Amino acid sequence: MKEVASGVVSRIGQNGKSFQLVETDSKWFGAFNMSQLADAQIGDKVSFAYTSKEVGDKTYHNVQGNVTVSGGSGSTPPSSPAAAGQTSLVRDRLILRQNALTNAVKAMELEMKDGGDFSAEGVIAIAREFEAYTSGDSDKKPAEKSSEPSDEDWQEAAGKLRAAS
Repeated sequence: MKEVASGVVSRIGQNGKSFQLVETDSKWFGAFNMSQLADAQIGDKVSFAYTSKEVGDKTYHNVQGNVTVSGGSGSTPPSSPAAAGQTSLVRDRLILRQNALTNAVKAMELEMKDGGDFSAEGVIAIAREFEAYTSGDSDKKPAEKSSEPSDEDWQEAAGKLRAAS
């Protein structure tokens, strides 16, 4: 039986083909193709038709046709990262960060075998380096740093200032 739902998107699944609404936060709605979601984002008001199908002990809510996006809600739902003061990360960046963190933990475990200490701060520092490398961010840093004076530059300038006074 076809039903109609509308509301504000509160979450989007990692696969990009499922979402939840603020109004029905316990239900996930799924599409067979990402194009059916019409690029709906968190905070967008949407309406759509769907059918529910029970398979075993699970109920699937399948989007029928395309989702209609009628604009942003004007406010970000409380469960979204942006509402919590965080930057919303795109899926590819989240994957890079997850892989970087996994490999940083592995690197820290190897260091511990050699008598090193484990710390969350150490893992995060390594993960940030791995993320910067795999994302290409570390390739940008040398160009950015060249415009910033180094400690040696500051020491040289201070020495010249002392000599001049």
